[in-house]
Amino acid sequence: MKFTLTGIACFIIAALIGLGELAWIILVFIWGVRIAIDPSRGRIVRGAAAAASIAILTAHFAGYKFFGSATIHDNRPVLDSARQLASIAAPNLIFATDGSRIEVRGVTFTPALLVLSTEELNRFLSRSSEVTLIQADPSSPSGSVFQGRNQYFCGNTFYPTFIPDRLPAYSKADVGNYLAAYGLATIDKPE
Repeated sequence: MKFTLTGIACFIIAALIGLGELAWIILVFIWGVRIAIDPSRGRIVRGAAAAASIAILTAHFAGYKFFGSATIHDNRPVLDSARQLASIAAPNLIFATDGSRIEVRGVTFTPALLVLSTEELNRFLSRSSEVTLIQADPSSPSGSVFQGRNQYFCGNTFYPTFIPDRLPAYSKADVGNYLAAYGLATIDKPE
């Protein structure tokens, strides 16, 4: 069986598409072993190849990847004085479980938002099954922010670099702008 360079390249590309990071790990391992056991290469080259493949694989499994999807790290706490969301009320109030209330300035909640249960509202805002954490924030446009989980289908797609960055799992977002973007609040016109 004769292997051509084009055939090998097509196989590698198909493996990377089909197996993703596993194919990358296998290729690095095979490359390191292949050069490390080749007697025609010098001792320094063989040692360097083995050390390089071990270093690349160690960094990959430690979360510092040279190829593949980015590592998502837990960066909580995102909010400094967070409270758990309990309910919402018209026209623009959010209530926390401790009884405190936060006014969402500049918006009016729509009826579609007001009929959501607390569980549905939590899933919508936090983008997970976790509870939603909120806090008043005078520097945000609506005066209130929440902690939500970031969704990445491929971290390196959003932040393309040769070495994928470690991406935050959580971020804070303005409540008013977020609800208005999804049509669950209307932005009030200034008078």
